[in-house]
Amino acid sequence: MKQINKFKEYKFHIHCPSNSLKNGGMETLHQLGRHLKKNNFSVSLNFYPNINYDQIPTKLLKYNLTYEKFNDEVNTFHIIPEIDTIRTKLIKKGKCIIYWLSVDGYFRKNLDKPFWKNWNYYRKSMKKRVFFDKLKKFHHLANSHYAKLFLEKKKMKSQILKGYISNYYSSKIDFQKKKDIILYNPIKDKLHYKEVKKIIPEYEFRPLSNLSQTDLKDNYLESKIFMDLGTHPGRERMPREAVSMGCVLILANRGSVENIYDVPIKDLYKINLDNKDCYFKIANLIKNICKNYDNHIENFIDYKKKISFRNEYKLFNKSVKTYFNSICDL
Repeated sequence: MKQINKFKEYKFHIHCPSNSLKNGGMETLHQLGRHLKKNNFSVSLNFYPNINYDQIPTKLLKYNLTYEKFNDEVNTFHIIPEIDTIRTKLIKKGKCIIYWLSVDGYFRKNLDKPFWKNWNYYRKSMKKRVFFDKLKKFHHLANSHYAKLFLEKKKMKSQILKGYISNYYSSKIDFQKKKDIILYNPIKDKLHYKEVKKIIPEYEFRPLSNLSQTDLKDNYLESKIFMDLGTHPGRERMPREAVSMGCVLILANRGSVENIYDVPIKDLYKINLDNKDCYFKIANLIKNICKNYDNHIENFIDYKKKISFRNEYKLFNKSVKTYFNSICDL
């Protein structure tokens, strides 16, 4: 009990961007809040710049957290996502922890967009950033090995704290109902899937956007393949959800997909988009997966276990308890 009373002297204030309510990063911030609360820490969330509480998605409300206005006090740790490090300038009394939920977005919006669009994004986004030399004095959390490696290159230490997918995607799968359907996220990939579709127009390519959790899950359960040829700035949620629901993955070998820690799957399913024949390679892989689905899905058994709710929930909770106990001792 002495330890719990000691940690009640500290308060953790999580900063949540109100323009990202549907993003996976927002759910990771809520998961962090849940596990801080579970481990007897005082925690609250602050939406900025403003929020209509009626618009908060049900999947976030289920975490049953306290929402408060911004308040900077002594013995307060402010947890701030990397996209808005400018908020560290608001902190005069408390301490800052930067949570690197993503990496690529810190500099550029999309690898597939022309230079001028990325430059405009960079120019505008820099108004919300603090330069790296000034970030070194803060604590840092990394939601992926990709982010941790990035920070190491900037000579900043970090603790890995990986968010997990919802237990909603842990139900039984009827593999006999699987169809030759290729799922993709049109928000992330507006270019590459079209080139693949031209080669094999006889296959159904189904976009996943503006869907309820129920509809999303039904699509996962019905389909054999989930394809994400966009950028991978962190540990993307949809590929992990899809694997949990029995989908074979086809991913662009970019960002977090490039290392063996964030996405430990066979190189066969990681596509180098710089190769001239990459679209034909993907088309042939899709045909092979659809014909030999049972063989391919076996290659994802270990990965499915690794990213399961049961495993990652326990690991996340243990990591939160260990890390936040340690920083309270500093």
